[in-house]
Order: sequence, then structure tokens, then C-alpha cells
Amino acid sequence: MTIPRLFVFVLSAWLLMGCQSPQVPPPESVKTSPSPKTVACTRTRSFDWSLPPDNPEGITEQKLASQTADSLSRQWKNAHEYTGLPCPGCEEDLSVFFDHLGAWQAGLPDAPEPATLLAAAETLRAAPCDDPALLHGHGLLLQDAGRYPEAFDLFLQAAARYDQLGASGILKARNAVAVYVVIHQIGDDHDKDQCFRWKDRALEFLAQGIARDTFRPEDLRPLHAHIRAHWKKIYWTRDGDQRHIVSRRIEELGGGEPWLVRMLRGHHEYRRAWADRGGGFANTVTPEGWKGFADHYARAEADFREALALHPDFPEPIDFLIDIAAAGHNSGSETDYDWFRLAVDAQIDYWPAYKSFVFHTLPRWGGTPEQLAHILNMISENERFDTRLPRYALYHYRTIASDRLTYPGPWTRRGITLHPWRDPDGWAIFRRIYEGYLRHPGPIPFDRSELLMDYLNDAHQFDQPAEFLRILDEHAG
Repeated sequence: MTIPRLFVFVLSAWLLMGCQSPQVPPPESVKTSPSPKTVACTRTRSFDWSLPPDNPEGITEQKLASQTADSLSRQWKNAHEYTGLPCPGCEEDLSVFFDHLGAWQAGLPDAPEPATLLAAAETLRAAPCDDPALLHGHGLLLQDAGRYPEAFDLFLQAAARYDQLGASGILKARNAVAVYVVIHQIGDDHDKDQCFRWKDRALEFLAQGIARDTFRPEDLRPLHAHIRAHWKKIYWTRDGDQRHIVSRRIEELGGGEPWLVRMLRGHHEYRRAWADRGGGFANTVTPEGWKGFADHYARAEADFREALALHPDFPEPIDFLIDIAAAGHNSGSETDYDWFRLAVDAQIDYWPAYKSFVFHTLPRWGGTPEQLAHILNMISENERFDTRLPRYALYHYRTIASDRLTYPGPWTRRGITLHPWRDPDGWAIFRRIYEGYLRHPGPIPFDRSELLMDYLNDAHQFDQPAEFLRILDEHAG
């Protein structure tokens, strides 16, 4: 495994200089905890919190990505077959291209490189083939390559042909979002009114698609992820201060896919709650702000509960229900942990649930260092190295360390004053997880060379020169 020479040179200098890390006070100035255990491994209280039993057949990020790739490919192929333009002599190549394009869009590790896909798109276009789904895919690849004006022109051509051929609303919505995004990437050379028109079109097409298109269950989560990823880009109307309620337009069109409608409506109410409250500290919120917050949170909770009832195996609504429960606005008896456990029962590595749960367990939001220590151990002791899950403990350790240094009171009151980046038990967590990934015999969801670089960086962060040399010797040879 190759390590960049500059990186080795810099860290070798650190070793020769005595491994000084200026951002952390030297060890002799640190007042350590009277307890032999630090927060990273404290088990002074017993918690019922746990992760579900291992289920290799359960859904994971990687399986969801494959599902997303299949969903995208199928939609493009169906659009080409039923409302597209024929491509004589290259139908098979076009089908393969859609498979590869879906894999790339879904982030599958074995997807072809964008440059390879771009060359394939150009070959198909020269065939000639001007199917609108191909034009859209070609535009996405040009956009990725930074060729924004060319991508813009192809998206416009795809839009015109989608309109002429009666394509599905969802494909038209995806293309309209691409137009809107690429206008911003081009910069000030394009008419702002045109930009707003495409935003309006994206919203209208999205409403039409959800109201009229036919979906398979496996299409719903990928589509929701796409909408949520671009929500901030397309959510605001021309006025900038009024929210376009897509779900209301869907109802005007005669209804729509129930789970998506409730997710959109719930998300709208959730954002309205925070708009009424404001983003300041609690003592800055007006009585009217608190009332709006409570009213909209109640509506959001109702929508997310209905969405969950429709698809109990989809964790997306639970991400919001964790926040609502932690804020004390839960209409039922569920705690934020109850919702968290329900989410990871549905998908063991569902990152938003972990992120929300840990955030609301920080001491400044009512949690305790002991609870955080339990969560870290609960995650780091999991051995699903075929997923990103064990590494979540490292992300959370950084979050907790930052919060601990910024708001030290709850920690110092317990006698926990050892700097988090000098905590040997903290390093033990990092070592266990990195070694687990690097020694895992099967595929892992990270590039092994990049993972090794991160391992070395963290050895430096924890001021572990002997470990740094051991890692180089064992893994970089």
C-alpha cells in the first residue's frame, strides 16, 4: 500500500521533534481524572441501550445504493422504451450505459469512472442517438467534468423532448433540478429569471410525478433521498420568503404516492416549526415563536407517524421523530432512544439516526458523559466492517471531543479533565476500529489507502509515535 512521500516526511519530522502537538497542552499540565477510567470507556451506569442483533440479510447503505442504481437504470430504460427515441444499432450499448450511469449516480464502488462513462455517452450520441434520457445522462457527466454550458444545453434539449414525448414527471423533475443547479454553477452569465422559472418547473414536475407516476416500493427511498438532497435548492419560490408546498399541489392534481406525500408534508411542517421559533437560544424565542414551534411540530409528528405506519421498514421519518421526542413534543411515550432503536432495526447503519441520537445525548442537551461513553462502546464494539457503522464511533468521538472542549462543565464536575486527544481509552477505540477495517477479509466501504492515511493522522492526533511506526510497519509495507 503506497503512502505519499510528503506525508511520511512531515510525520517523520514530527517523530524526530519529539512528537509535539502544539494544539494540545503537554501532558504534565493536564489534570487527569481521579478515576482510572476515562469517558471513552466509563461504564459506571447500566443502560438498556443496544444495537439489534446482527442480520447479514438486512438492508444497509451499500444495499440501498444498489437498489438506487437499479431504480434509476430501470426508470431510464422504461422511459426510453415507452416514450423515448429509437437508437438503431446501439440499443444494447444504451442499456448497458444506463446500468453504468445508475451505478455511478448511486455511488457504487465498482461503477465505471466518469471519464469512461462520458466517452460512452459521446459514442452513443454520435451513433446517432438523441434519446432524452441519454441527453440527460450525458449532461450529468459534462456537469461533473465542469463543462457547465455544454451540460446546460443538453439539459434544455432533454427537457424539450421529455415534454414532447410525455415522459414521467419524476424524470422531468430530475432534469429540471439539474438545469437549476447548472445555472448556478455557470454563474452570473445566465438570466436570473430563467433560473427561477426552472425552479418553478422543477417543483411543478415533482408534484406531477408524485401525483401521477407509478412507483415500486424500492423506488421510494431513492427518490426521497434525491428530493431531500436538492430540497434547499428548489424549496424556495421566487419571493424567497414563501414556501412552495408541493404536497398541496399534489392534492390539487388528485392525490399521490402516500408515503412521499406525508414525508414532504412533514418536512414542510418541521421547517415551518423552526422558522417560527428562530435559530437563537431558548431565552430569545418569543411566545408567538414557541406557539408556532409547537403547532408545526405537532403536525410534522403526525405526518411522520403516518409515513412510518405505511412503511415501518423505512427509517427516514424516524430521523425527524428523534428530534421531536428529544425536544419534548412527542405525543406518545417513546423516548429518543426508542425511536433510534426503531430506526436501526430498520437499517443497522442508518447514519442520520446515529447523528441525531448522539447530538441529543450531549450534556448541553440533557445527556451525560456516561451515556455518551455507552454509545461509543455500543457502536465501536460492533463488527459490521462491511458497513460504515463501526467508524461512526470515530465521527462521534470527534463530535463529543469538540463539545467537551467547548462546554467542559459537565465533564469537569465529574472529575473528567483528561484532554480527549490524550485519552488512551479513546485511542483504543480508534485502533480497534481501524484495525478491524484494514484486517477485514471482505470488501469494506472505504478505500484502504485513504483509510490508512486517516489511521496515521489519528495516531498523530493522539500523540502516539510508537503506534504510528507500528501502523507503517504492519500496514504500509
